[in-house]
Amino acid sequence: MSSPIKHQWNGGKTIYEDKLMLARGKIMADAHIKMLQRLFDAELDEASIQPV
Repeated sequence: MSSPIKHQWNGGKTIYEDKLMLARGKIMADAHIKMLQRLFDAELDEASIQPV
């Protein structure tokens, strides 16, 4: 059974997808994440960002 939030449509996308895209964007732009990427010469796998 999926959550009710996944069933509410917003311009062809679910609210869940909109919030996930917003969260991914914020994480990718976070200063601490960017610092860790520079320190460790790392890349963030955007697909690995999932809600808990």
